[in-house]
Amino acid sequence: MSEETEKLELDPDFQPWRLMLETVKGASHDRQNLPNQDHGKFYQPNENRLPIILAISDGHGSAKSFRSDRGSKFAVETAIELLRGLVDQKSDRQNISAVKDYINDKLPQRIVSRWKEKVNDDLKNKDLSSKELDNLEKEQGTKVRQSFEDHKEDHKYVVYGATLLAVLVTEDYHLYLQLGDGDILTVDMWGKITRPIVKDENLIANETYSLCMKDPWRYINNHFVTYTQECKRPMILVSTDGYANSFDNEEKFVKIGKDYLDMIRQQTFDEVASQLKYFLEQTSQGGSGDDITFGLIKQIDLQDTGDGIKILKEFTKKKIQQIENKYVQKDDLQQFTNILTETTEIYSNQIETLLKNYSNLLQPLEKSLIELLESHYRKLENLKKDWDNLTEQKSQYSNFTNNKKNTEVTTTEINITLNQIKKKSIFLANRINYNYHFSYY
Repeated sequence: MSEETEKLELDPDFQPWRLMLETVKGASHDRQNLPNQDHGKFYQPNENRLPIILAISDGHGSAKSFRSDRGSKFAVETAIELLRGLVDQKSDRQNISAVKDYINDKLPQRIVSRWKEKVNDDLKNKDLSSKELDNLEKEQGTKVRQSFEDHKEDHKYVVYGATLLAVLVTEDYHLYLQLGDGDILTVDMWGKITRPIVKDENLIANETYSLCMKDPWRYINNHFVTYTQECKRPMILVSTDGYANSFDNEEKFVKIGKDYLDMIRQQTFDEVASQLKYFLEQTSQGGSGDDITFGLIKQIDLQDTGDGIKILKEFTKKKIQQIENKYVQKDDLQQFTNILTETTEIYSNQIETLLKNYSNLLQPLEKSLIELLESHYRKLENLKKDWDNLTEQKSQYSNFTNNKKNTEVTTTEINITLNQIKKKSIFLANRINYNYHFSYY
């Protein structure tokens, strides 16, 4: 492979960075006529290229957090704004060490401070209404309402309570941020799934960290990973807790990482994205009943069957254009270009057909393999039975075997004795014959 070809394969134009994001109202919220209290947003200034910022938030939705749908919106907006500051300034982007220091020392406090500013601005524009307080009293009682009215300053942030999960993907590094529940998963090219931020085992039941608690910046966890352009990046999944809570256990939920990777490879990224809302709605209805927000970031490569064909086509067209511009005059070789283009289209269509046929062949191949394995398994069972029978026979005839060995020893001794007698007989016969001849002469 030439250096030029290798460079083309690594070019972002040929292996684009794609993103899907969807949020759905929970089945239980729909029945109660409540709003979707999740929020999600992304930032990708250059289509199909890095950087990408993805942020989602889960509003608490409790009786006391009756504006958490706006609190989650403010959380997402805050994360996007502050993380954009890391990628919009070249000086910061080029100094990885300075970026890490900022993330560890200043970013958490600034996220909390900026979120609180947005809450305060919202309250200035629209103070807590009588209707909202009436609903609070209905749910929590008169004392709780009175406490909110008397100590409004202490309770105002609880009204907007929300979590936050955010991811920043650049050419040089990945940054993962998390406050509260929800999940961030990474999936490598072989389907291995990891959590860049370990789940906090101190939280039990429905407890979670929140932007509305005291000093929430202390509980914002981050994970920072540096990369080179040649490194194979993982696929990234981000979801609010309504997704994981729809599964019986952690193992079943984590498996969605491999499931989404397989779907994208077997179909196309756009086809999976078009079905995402339906997937989430079905998951909520059959599971937690909670709102679900889900985002996925992936760099498309040749292993993604449907999208990989598009990559090959674009690569070939680019290569033809380079040859045409570099080596020939357009007017002189127009016919050659047309023929080469037609050949390329035929080649691409053949690849597409082969891939479809390959997919169709997998099912009977899998069936044949299963039948073969079952046949070998039955043979192994029969061999085991035979072996058990032989073992039993060995035990039963062990005495006979020992007697046989003794008989063999006795027979051997007899043979030795007979040979000795035979030798002695021959010796005596020779002596007799000798004496006879000697006496005759």
